Amino acid sequence: MSTIGKNNKKPDESVNQSSSSNQSSFSNYKWWLASFVLIIIISFIGQRQINNDNNNNSNIKSERLFTLDELQTFTKDELYLAILGHVFNVTSAPRFYSSTGSYKFYTGRDASRSFHTGGTSSEDLTDDLTGLTDEDIAGVYGWLTFYKKQYPQIGKLIGRYFDSNG
Repeated sequence: MSTIGKNNKKPDESVNQSSSSNQSSFSNYKWWLASFVLIIIISFIGQRQINNDNNNNSNIKSERLFTLDELQTFTKDELYLAILGHVFNVTSAPRFYSSTGSYKFYTGRDASRSFHTGGTSSEDLTDDLTGLTDEDIAGVYGWLTFYKKQYPQIGKLIGRYFDSNG
């Protein structure tokens, strides 16, 4: 008797074995696909973190540190002021900060105290907040928030609030 064309297995066994083989192949496929997707996700997250770190580092490096003598030179063509040690370029608002502007006394210095008192005496045109209440200081901080929204922050003033490392 010839065995050609004959299957020694029962029909049910052949179907089960074929089905089992297909399930195993499908499981392997799912495992490889899941692994591939996971690797892509991890790579994407890692790359985003590297990009964020690079952006943060570039922002830090580009920020200039000013001495008071340097800041005092920005009262004519370029108008800079500081509040709580943060230096802002207010050149875009000459009607307020130029030599004829209402707030000309703020340029070229950190007059943080005056943002609370409104005074223009030498006692007020200082960065020293000694003697102000917490509420008063919060008001000065409110002005800092305003300047951060309104004008470009271009650096920090070395002194009371920041050292030579920023």
